[in-house]
Amino acid sequence: RSVPVALGASYVTDVALIGIESAPAGIALNPNKRVGLRAAWYSLGFLIREAAVRLLDVQNRELGVGLWYQPLGNRDVRAWIYLADTLENGAGYATHLARPEHFARVMDEARDYMHDLSMPRHAGSCDSSCYDCLRDYYNMAYHPLLDWRLAGDLFAWLDRKSTRLNS
Repeated sequence: RSVPVALGASYVTDVALIGIESAPAGIALNPNKRVGLRAAWYSLGFLIREAAVRLLDVQNRELGVGLWYQPLGNRDVRAWIYLADTLENGAGYATHLARPEHFARVMDEARDYMHDLSMPRHAGSCDSSCYDCLRDYYNMAYHPLLDWRLAGDLFAWLDRKSTRLNS
């Protein structure tokens, strides 16, 4: 006899939500519609995390990345990237990063990082993601989805000042 079981864990921590407020007509950003959109959102999340850990001078495993879906009506959702402190009770990183003046610095760092990734020394040898850009040991489960070019495309929308940030 088999018994269906679900396991879960919860803990108190800080979280910052990052989303694109609105997309132009005809542009679908719902990651539930296509795996390519989900890949773009996760890639953007890990790009933002990389920029954040560079600014904070912490290890990348100290900030978790994920997607949260906000229901919009019966059939659509708005995607939000979340950055969460991985230490129990939080270290305050996500709350710190969610302040507008600090998030502006994260965006500047991400812009510089995207510029570095697009240079021939990286772009010529990395067709989606590598351990020199978005991959690391702690995001191994996401490696098949990660693509720095998709992150760059979605980052361009995020960088158009249609950003919404919550903490």
